[in-house]
Amino acid sequence: MFDALAAELPDDWFVYANLQFLERDEAAEGEADFLCVHRTHGMLLIECKGAGVSRDFDGVWRRQRGKDREPMRHGPMRQAQTGIKNLSAELGRRWARESGAARLPVITGHAVAFPLARAGDLNLPLNWQPELLFDCEALADIGARVAAALAFWRRAAPAFAAPPLSEFQRFRRRVLHPTLALVPSLGASLELDRQQMVRLSDEQRSMVEAFVDNPRVNVLGGAGTGKTVLAVEAACHLAEQGAHTLLLCFNRGLADHLHQVVRARSEPGASPWVTSFHALCFSAAGRLGRNLAVPPDRDAQREFWRVDAPLTLLEALEAGTLRRYDAVVVDEGQDFTADWWQVVDALLADPERGRRMVFYDPEQSIFGRKCSVPDAPTFKLTRNFRNTRAVADLLLRLSDAAHASHARAPEGEPPQLLEQPGPRDLRRMLDQRVTRLLNAGVRADDIVLLTPHSRRNSSLRDVSHIADVPLLDLNDRTAGALTHATITGFKGLEAEVVFLLDIQPDDPRCDRAARYVGASRARSLLYVFSKGRFDEAAAVAGPGVGEDVNAP
Repeated sequence: MFDALAAELPDDWFVYANLQFLERDEAAEGEADFLCVHRTHGMLLIECKGAGVSRDFDGVWRRQRGKDREPMRHGPMRQAQTGIKNLSAELGRRWARESGAARLPVITGHAVAFPLARAGDLNLPLNWQPELLFDCEALADIGARVAAALAFWRRAAPAFAAPPLSEFQRFRRRVLHPTLALVPSLGASLELDRQQMVRLSDEQRSMVEAFVDNPRVNVLGGAGTGKTVLAVEAACHLAEQGAHTLLLCFNRGLADHLHQVVRARSEPGASPWVTSFHALCFSAAGRLGRNLAVPPDRDAQREFWRVDAPLTLLEALEAGTLRRYDAVVVDEGQDFTADWWQVVDALLADPERGRRMVFYDPEQSIFGRKCSVPDAPTFKLTRNFRNTRAVADLLLRLSDAAHASHARAPEGEPPQLLEQPGPRDLRRMLDQRVTRLLNAGVRADDIVLLTPHSRRNSSLRDVSHIADVPLLDLNDRTAGALTHATITGFKGLEAEVVFLLDIQPDDPRCDRAARYVGASRARSLLYVFSKGRFDEAAAVAGPGVGEDVNAP
């Protein structure tokens, strides 16, 4: 039958053999033995039967199975009729989505072929017509017979006009038999990496039981080793055990993130209180009936954040206006000065049995002060759980304390280390790369742009959109938008894709520790725009970074 169709039909016909489909409404599987399609004649489904099919005098169709003749559920013409009906319904839905049209662009009909029999030998039912039956003699003239069958069905719609060639090609190539190319999607790859990292994080959580019962404990680990994951898990575990627990950090942005994580992780009424250290100082001042005013002078600001604000917190504790806690969990403990640990201990209701847990990484101390944590038994985290192997390999070149990836971490794409051009060329390069990411299925809110200085003092000063997507500051971060933050403001946080801009190794805010922190924020993809070698070993000692970004 196929050989006859191929030989007799002109080249402007298209024949599909054994076309399988699934009809949506009834979840019915169907198969067209042959589907003949032509722009002006229409679309004809042919049900083809070989030897061993017969119809009894009582109208029951049967087929030969070995020595038995078993009844068929439907006769051949009914099968063809049901097939074209279900196929047309499914194609109609798809064509409506593709073109908005309410009906198919071609006439449809059905027929039956018995290429091993002669029509004169057949006892035709009343619901059959000679035009719709192809026997062995019809094969020699099958082209004309197929056209005649469709002419029969055209009688039901005499005013139907053939579609333009472009519309017919669109129907055939995009709806009837579309090309399906399963190519790797960057967005899908990032999602798989994300799921793998989530599984690794679940593995990390099992480590909490190893140290959560210690009254005093420090947890040391490089970027990506899971300190924040474990800090959240430990704080939630303690709160669920009935302990009034405080989860404390330095960065305001990290505190906001931890608050969202804890709210999603914990049951109402059994969650830790989450805040940043200086936000707690301002809260303490409010309890004392005071207003803390940040001085305008830069040097005075440093003294205010380091001494004045923490002293206010101590006063509130001593006055009994601020509640103490059964447990205090500190994340990013390297950001706390040596003097603040006295204040942290004062937050404990029971100085002896109260629990204090500190998670820290000396290599991420980028505020110009020496890392100092209180003495306590120390657990060391030795595997990178956050970054892909490719990103983790770069971190190993930036810090002696960086850790190799977990054995099951995804490989990932190598970071792109690029020379930063002038502002106009940089904008063009960002537009191109962000556009490619978005077209590859990466979500805009998974992309973060980090700079060592504030946005108004960066190359993004006058940039409100990249690739026609809004660029928002960290405090205004929302779904569907790109995010900008400083390296210090984003410390403790992470993103699937990070663009690290304005890196200049001789800038104190771009010292080796700052580059290490910025690069380690990228879970999967990292793009670095630098005015010098990004991974050079030399480090520049900075004079200390202002802390006003954390003002509540």
